[in-house]
Amino acid sequence: MKNNENVLRSNFIWNSIGNFTYLVCQWLITVIIVRLADYREAGVFSLAMSITNTFYAVASWGIRTYQVSDVDNKYRDNAYIYSRYITCILAIAACGVFTILNRYDWEQTIVIIIYMFFRAVEAYIDVIHGIDQKADRMDIIGKSFLIRGVVLLLGFTFVLVITGGVLWSVVFITVSSVLVCAVYDIPKSRKMMSDYSQTSYKEIRILLLESLPLVIYTFLTTVVNFIPRYFLEKIDGSELLGIYASIATPAVIVQAAASYIMAPFITPIAGYVEKKDVHGYNALTKKMLNLMFFACVVVIVGAYFFKDIGLKMLFGEEILQYSGLFMPVILCTIATAFSWFINMLLTIYRDFKGLLIGNFMGVLCSVIISYPLITIYGLNGASIALLIAMVLIILISLCFLEYDQKKNFKSNIN
Repeated sequence: MKNNENVLRSNFIWNSIGNFTYLVCQWLITVIIVRLADYREAGVFSLAMSITNTFYAVASWGIRTYQVSDVDNKYRDNAYIYSRYITCILAIAACGVFTILNRYDWEQTIVIIIYMFFRAVEAYIDVIHGIDQKADRMDIIGKSFLIRGVVLLLGFTFVLVITGGVLWSVVFITVSSVLVCAVYDIPKSRKMMSDYSQTSYKEIRILLLESLPLVIYTFLTTVVNFIPRYFLEKIDGSELLGIYASIATPAVIVQAAASYIMAPFITPIAGYVEKKDVHGYNALTKKMLNLMFFACVVVIVGAYFFKDIGLKMLFGEEILQYSGLFMPVILCTIATAFSWFINMLLTIYRDFKGLLIGNFMGVLCSVIISYPLITIYGLNGASIALLIAMVLIILISLCFLEYDQKKNFKSNIN
C-alpha cells in the first residue's frame, strides 16, 4: 500500500508540474500576442482555440478516461492508437468544413485550420500518454508537457517577433509538437506497451462504436463552453472577443489544471469500483474533493485581491476597464472543474446515459440563453450564460452519480 501511495504521489507531482508548465506557457502565449501584436491578433488566435477545442473532442474521441480505466485490458494498446488516426482525420475534415461554411476571412481560416492540425497532434500524444498512465509512468507525461511547453512558448514568441502575426507562429508550434512526439513520446511509450500485436479493423470499429457516447459527451462539454464565445464574436467582433479571452485565460489555466489534478486518480478509482471497495473509493474521492476545494479557495481569494494588479501587469492599464469580467469567469471555471469531476466518475461507471443527458441539457440551455444575456449584459453575459449551463449540468449529473454509487456498492455498504 505504501508503494502504491508513493507511485500515486510521484505521478501527481510530475503530472502537475508538467501540465502546469504547459498551461502557463500557453497562457503566456496569449499575453505575448497582446504585447507584441494587438487585440485583433489575440482575437484571431482565441477564435482558433475556441473552434478547435470543439473539434478536438472528435480527435480525442473522449476516450482518455475510458482508456486508463480499462483495467481489464479489454482493448489492446494498438487499438487505441490506430483509432486515433481515424478520429484525427475526421476532426480536421470537420473543422475545415465548419470554417469554410462560416466564411471567416482568409487569415482566420488559415490559422484555424493549421491550429486544428496542432490540436490533432495533441490528441495523438494524448492516446500515447494513456499507455504511459496505465503503466503508472505519469512522470513521462509530465516531462513531455514540460518540454513541449517551453519549446512552444520560445518558438511562438520568436516567430511572432519576426512576422508580427500569429499565422507562422501557429505553423511553428504544430511542427515542433510533431518533432517532440517523434523524438520523445513515441519511443518512451513503446517501452510501456503491454501488447505489441497488431490490432484488427473489427477491434478498432468496436472500440470506436462502444466509446461513441464519450465523443458525443466530450463534444457537448466543449460546445457548451464555445457557444457563448461564438455569439460574443458574432455580436461584438474579434477585438472584444480577444479582450474577453485574454482576461479569461488565467481562469482557463486553473480549470485545465483541475483536470490534471484528477488524472492520476482515475485508474486507482476505477480499480476500487471494479473491486466494489466502497471504503477505498470514498477515501480517494474525498481526497480529490479536498484538493479541489482548497484550490478553489486559493483561486477565489487570489482573484479578489490581486486581479487588478495582475491584469495591469500582464495586459497594461487599458485592460482595467474590463476587470469586472474576471470574477464571473472564475466562477465559471470552478463550476466547470466540478462538472468535469462528476463526469469523470460517470465515465468510470460507464454511465453514458448520464453523461449525455446532463451535458446535452447544458448545451441546450447555453444555446437558448447566450444571445439574450450577451445582448443585455455585454461581455459578462457570456460568463453568466456559461455559469447557468454548468450548474444545470452539475445538478443533473449528480442525480445519475448517486444512483450509480448506490448500485455499485450496494452489497458493501454497512
